[in-house]
Amino acid sequence: MASDRSSEPSERRTSARELLVILGVFVVVMGGIFVGFREEEDKAPTEAAVPPSPAPPAPVASVASVASSPGTRAPAEVRRSEPREVANPRVLFSTDTTNFWNAERRALYWWDEPVESIKESALESYGRSNIRKSDLAGSESCRECHPGNFGHWERHSHRHMNAMATPQTVKGDFSGEASINYLGGRGEFFRKDGGYRMALERDGVRRVFSVERVIGSRFTQYYIGRLLEGPVGEEDPRRKVEHVLPFGYWFDRDEWAPTVHVFRNEDADHESWDPYSDLKFTEYDRACGDCHTTLPAGDRLIRPAGLDRISEYGPREFSFEFYKYLAENHPETVKGKDFEAATIEDVAAALDSLTEYSIPEQGVELGVSCEACHYGARAHVENSDKEESRELPRFFPLSPNIKVADVNEEAAFGRNAANLNYTCARCHSGGRPEYASGHHTWNSTEYADAVRGACYSAPDELPAKRTMTCVHCHDPHKAIGKKWSQTPQQDDAKCLDCHQAFQAEAALVAHTHHPAGSEGSRCMNCHMPRINEGLQEMVRTHRIFSPTEPRMIEANQPNACNLCHLDKPIDWTLKHLREWYGGGLRYSESALAANYPERNGAVGLGWLKSPHSATRLAAAGAIADRRWEPGLKGLSGLLVSDPFLVNRQFTQRDLNEWLGVSFRDAGYQYYMMEPERRAVMEKLRADARFKMLFKDGD
Repeated sequence: MASDRSSEPSERRTSARELLVILGVFVVVMGGIFVGFREEEDKAPTEAAVPPSPAPPAPVASVASVASSPGTRAPAEVRRSEPREVANPRVLFSTDTTNFWNAERRALYWWDEPVESIKESALESYGRSNIRKSDLAGSESCRECHPGNFGHWERHSHRHMNAMATPQTVKGDFSGEASINYLGGRGEFFRKDGGYRMALERDGVRRVFSVERVIGSRFTQYYIGRLLEGPVGEEDPRRKVEHVLPFGYWFDRDEWAPTVHVFRNEDADHESWDPYSDLKFTEYDRACGDCHTTLPAGDRLIRPAGLDRISEYGPREFSFEFYKYLAENHPETVKGKDFEAATIEDVAAALDSLTEYSIPEQGVELGVSCEACHYGARAHVENSDKEESRELPRFFPLSPNIKVADVNEEAAFGRNAANLNYTCARCHSGGRPEYASGHHTWNSTEYADAVRGACYSAPDELPAKRTMTCVHCHDPHKAIGKKWSQTPQQDDAKCLDCHQAFQAEAALVAHTHHPAGSEGSRCMNCHMPRINEGLQEMVRTHRIFSPTEPRMIEANQPNACNLCHLDKPIDWTLKHLREWYGGGLRYSESALAANYPERNGAVGLGWLKSPHSATRLAAAGAIADRRWEPGLKGLSGLLVSDPFLVNRQFTQRDLNEWLGVSFRDAGYQYYMMEPERRAVMEKLRADARFKMLFKDGD
């Protein structure tokens, strides 16, 4: 589940002011005298049913106008209507993101105190906190009592998700001997003045970047740095702001490669981003660092990534008195702001300040460490030894500044299914390009896919109803490695643990219509097929769904049956699905007619011609995985003309393994321009090593 990719890429910087407007800002007039938080040390956690929270104040209409140009730091001007007084005269905001589990649930952020009904229904914190920087003890404090988990974590890709650039962490070839020729220019990588450098040069124009941090350790390593030399002024943001650099190092191939997916450039070829001339960049700390770094939970709840995720996936009512938190932990953000006369601009400026800080300076640890998931555990460390723990870590934000409504403390803060899943949701969610069914086409948002599948229950239904959790399949402390290590039998056993009706072989065969132990009887092959773009190969989707899914089939996008039976036409597939799972299955004949121009042709070959890039990639992966020779001609065509760099990259890698040859040694590289690729592929026709690719003169 871990990913080396940035979680929230962005084409330009987005200020918190813009965020408030874009996500929905609720504004009211300040009123009354500030009343401090009531310390009620003797109050026991309530066991009473939680009364419904009042509806938040009606929003004040507002619009944002952003003046920006590529490569510049865009100031945001927020124009809004005048605040109007409502029943609850406090400055309050909430995102307009609908909570996935309960559309009535909102995460509410308060400049002043929440209304009385919220305070009265909230569980008492008794002064405890796990969200401040001072609440975190650091991963090293876990080693003595948890040597096993600590040892596994030290080898986990989470641990090395983000690190300062040192001889121990930098895995790319900076010897000065390696280079990459790309888009008519050249990238060079070398050491200088005790540090690492990346230089780009084309048409006599040279830019040199420092390499200050690294991202990733499993498949590819990307780099973060600043511009040191180049034909731009000193105020250019690339000179001042650490951002993702244009080339990364691909470990399995021992070569430099273009950085992909940094700008979510999914609707056009990645080559449309020209790193030698384009000025757009991704600021790492603002756009990616939240999920690659261990931050105090309170900071993360205010920064954009955390704010959005508590709104969408929060398992319970949540109110955050963020002014108090800022005043205590980041007083500079509210300095000089009149609390009682605060305007929305004051609130936005305070939030914006918290997105500006340097993560290496303000964060707790680079990389995803113990307290990124377990929250601040200093109280646990100070009240525990190897024999006994007198204070267990909580699994949800806990603070006098946070009001959480639930039936009891264990349900709200304990190690339960709702909290375990939300812990993963805090990073492994977000938006990605989609298939027709809504499945994401590439990974790192596994939770967002998983909960939209068949096996996750809403937190409101727990614990009465059993639900799947991410840790049902993944040990969060142990590294996955480059390949999934569980056997198909072990994978099936995890499914059958819940779906016990299919444990008997006869029942399983009746359900799958394939012999027990065959590929067609494996649960995940039908319900979690390999349709996700991973970091260097196709991986399984985390959305558990039926192979009868009509939207995928109607759109001529990957279905589980034809990913194995690549040679069969779609009507063969529909016939079997209807016979096996009910004649009542309905598919739009008009959609099928429109999307399957070769109705009687092999579906696998049709996918290779799909206008949908992810469908072509999934098809190429299935053809290579099954060594289906009729698909070789189509794969050679992808190497020449597919407009997506990743599609060519994966296909080149798969064919290297299938044919036992090196396209790179033969002069082909997936990131060449199309005329170059076409010329090299023509030369390969005469090379006996590639004869299978051009069989029968195709």
